[in-house]
Amino acid sequence: MLYMDLMGSKLAVVLSFIVGERLKIKISSMFAIYCLFSVISISVDAASDELLPVDTYFDRIDEFNHVMSPDGNHLAFIRDTPTRYQLSITDLNKFDVIHETAISGKYPQELKWLSNRVLMFRIDGKIYAINRDGTDIRVLIDHIYGDKEIKYISQLRKNIKWWSLEDILRDDDEHILVRSTSVDLYESIHKINIFSGEKIDLYDGDKYKVNKWIVGSKGETALAIKYKKDRSTFYHFDEDDQKLIKMIDKNNRFIFDNSGKNHLKKRAKFVAVTSNENKIYLTENVTGDRFSLSYYDYEKDKIKLIYDDPKYDIGDSDSAPRLIVDPESKKLIGIRYTRDREETVWLDERYKKVQDEIDKIYPGKINSIIQWGSDFERILFRSYDEKSFGRKIIYIPEKGQRIVQMAHHSLALQEKMAETKVISYKTSDGKEIEAYLTLPTVAKKMKGAAKKMPLIVMPHGGPFDRSVLGYDPYTQYFASRGYAVIEPNFRGSTGYGYKHLSSGRGAIHNLMLEDIADSARWAISEELVDKDSVYIFGFSYGGYAAIMSALKYPDLYSSAFSYGAPLNIKKQMKWYKKNDFHFAYEYWDEMVLGSSSSAAFVKDISPYYQLERATIPIHIYHGEKDETIPVEHAKDLKKKLKKNGSNKNVKVTLIKSEGHTMRIKSNEIYLAEKIHKAFSTAGKSN
Repeated sequence: MLYMDLMGSKLAVVLSFIVGERLKIKISSMFAIYCLFSVISISVDAASDELLPVDTYFDRIDEFNHVMSPDGNHLAFIRDTPTRYQLSITDLNKFDVIHETAISGKYPQELKWLSNRVLMFRIDGKIYAINRDGTDIRVLIDHIYGDKEIKYISQLRKNIKWWSLEDILRDDDEHILVRSTSVDLYESIHKINIFSGEKIDLYDGDKYKVNKWIVGSKGETALAIKYKKDRSTFYHFDEDDQKLIKMIDKNNRFIFDNSGKNHLKKRAKFVAVTSNENKIYLTENVTGDRFSLSYYDYEKDKIKLIYDDPKYDIGDSDSAPRLIVDPESKKLIGIRYTRDREETVWLDERYKKVQDEIDKIYPGKINSIIQWGSDFERILFRSYDEKSFGRKIIYIPEKGQRIVQMAHHSLALQEKMAETKVISYKTSDGKEIEAYLTLPTVAKKMKGAAKKMPLIVMPHGGPFDRSVLGYDPYTQYFASRGYAVIEPNFRGSTGYGYKHLSSGRGAIHNLMLEDIADSARWAISEELVDKDSVYIFGFSYGGYAAIMSALKYPDLYSSAFSYGAPLNIKKQMKWYKKNDFHFAYEYWDEMVLGSSSSAAFVKDISPYYQLERATIPIHIYHGEKDETIPVEHAKDLKKKLKKNGSNKNVKVTLIKSEGHTMRIKSNEIYLAEKIHKAFSTAGKSN
C-alpha cells in the first residue's frame, strides 16, 4: 500500500500481562474537554449514522518490518498474504513497488539490509540471505554451521545451534555479528564473514556456561548472565584474564541477582553497554522513587544520572527503555519510553529538530522515528493514535514530501473512531490514579434531549503491568455501541514509581479492586454515566478483577465478563511447582500472596470457591490452549457448577484454538459481540 499522504494519523502500543498475559494494542489522543465533564446530548439525526461492522475494529495489518537500505534508495518490508509471507521492495526514488517475492509460509524475523543489494532474515533459527531483486535466496547460517561431517548423535547435539542476528557492522561490509544458542541453552557470540563463511568465536557460552551475553555494537562485552532455576546471576567479562567476575554491589544499593522472590526489591535493570570501558546503561530507582536512566561504572561502583522523568518511570525492573544510538558515532542520541503515551526524548539537537518538524505536520500524534538517512535526506517514521494501528511514512524534508507506505484504517474510518483522554481520579483513601477514558462515538437513538451512557470498566492484566494509550479494538467497538470505557492504572501498576507498584503486593483481592471500583465511582460522580449500567470486563488478571469485583461490589456493577482469568490460586501455584516454573512460583508467592499464604487466605482470594454467592451475571471465558493459566481452571469450575446445579448467574464457556492471548479474528469478534450482548441485557435500566 503506497500513496501520497494528505493529512495525518497517530498510534501507540500497550502491553497487558499476567505472567504471560495477552498482548493488547491500543491508542489514545486528546479530545474536546467539554465532552468530558458534561452529559452528552445527541439528536436523532446525529445518532442515526450507520454503525461500522464489528470486523472493522479487528482488521489486521498485513505489512511489517519496514527497513530502508543503507543508501536510502529502497525500502524493504514483509507482506502477510493468505498463503505465504512475501518480501516487497519499494524504489524510494520512483515510489513504486519494484519486486515482490514469496519467501516462506513461516513468519520471517529480523529483516535487515546486509548491503544496498542484499538482505537477510531469520526463520526458525536459520539465517537467510536474498538479493534485492528476489533472486538467489539461500541459507546463510544453518542450524549446523560449517563443513564438519556429523557421524554420531553426540556430535549432532553439540553442533546444532539456534541463530539470531546481533548487529550489522556498518563499518565492515564483510561481517555480521550473530548469536547462537545451543541445546543446553548456552549462548555464544560470533563474527561471521558473509562471503567466505569464516566464523570467529568471540564469547563462548558453552565454555563459561553463560545463558546470555550483553555486548556492544562491535562485539565488545560488559555483562554475562547465568540462569539457574529461573534465577539470574550477573557477571562482567575480564578481557585480559578471559574470565567472568561476579557483579558485586559494593555499596549495597541494589540487587544484581534476580529471582521471583526478590524481583520487587530489584532496584536496577541493565539496558546496554556504552562505548566507554567498564560503563553500562541501566535504569535504577536507588536515587529516588522512580526508575531513571543512568550510567553505571561497575569498576568504581558509581552511578551518574542521564535522564529522569518527574512523574513516570523510565523503564523498570521488567522492561527497559529503547536507547537510540547514532550508527556512526555510537553516541546515545535518544531515549524512547512510556509516559501516558510513548515519547522520545532527543539528546541531540539535529534529531530533535527533525522530530519537531514531523510533530508540526502531524500535531497531537505519536510520531516515532524508526530510521533515517546519513544526511536526513529520507526519514522513516510511524504516526499513530487511538483510532488505528497507524501508518509508516517516508518523509523527505528537503521537498516537504510525505509518502505513506503502510496504513491501517482510512482517514474516513478514523473520523468515526472514538477519542481517548488521560484523566486522574482520587481513590477513597486519597490516592491519585491515572486512567484512560474513552467516550462513545454513537449513542442510542433517542427522542429525549440527553441521556447518560453505560460504562465498561476495563482493568489491565498483570496485574503488575499497566494500560497505555494505544489502539484497542474492544475499546473502539464498545465506544461505537454507545459505551464509555475507563481503564485505570490502579496501585500495583508499573510506570508510576516504586511506591505505586509495591503497594499492590498481596493486594490483588482488595486494594486493587477498590482502586478499580473508584474509577467507576468517579465517572458516576462526574455525571458521565448511568449508575445502573456499569459493567466490568478484562483479560487475565483483568478477568480475575472483573469476577472478584462482581462478587465484592454487586451494587456498583450490573454484570462482569472475564477471559483467561486465574480462578484457583492454589491450583495455579501447584501447576507452577509441578512444571518447574521456579520464577513464576516465587513471584506469585511474593507478589500475589504477599505475607499471607495460609490455605484459608488462598481460598478467599480464589474465584473458584466464591462464585456460588454471585448475585449478578458473571460470564467466564477461557482458551482451551491456554499455557499461562491452564484451561483446567475453567473446566473444574464448569463441572462444579453443573454438579451442584447452583447459581445460574455464572456461565463458563471454553474457546477452541485459543490460548491466553486471543489471536483468531473471528474469535475476537465472537467475544466482543458476546460481551456487548451480555452487558446490553444485564443493566437495570437497559
